[in-house]
Amino acid sequence: MQNSDKEKENPLLAVLKQKGLPEKETTEPVKGLLYFPLDGKHKAKDLALTYTGPAGKITLEFHQ
Repeated sequence: MQNSDKEKENPLLAVLKQKGLPEKETTEPVKGLLYFPLDGKHKAKDLALTYTGPAGKITLEFHQ
């Protein structure tokens, strides 16, 4: 017997994959969602994102 639950893809996952940033190199601006895998449970107040690029540095702190 095959489990039909494993064969079905979650419809929400398909929408997230469609809205995500494309996995390719680009020289033009792109638009999409960016995901980061995190192990375990984390609170939003404990997270921060720091990006350094050609235009400078940006730090995003998430507060609840």
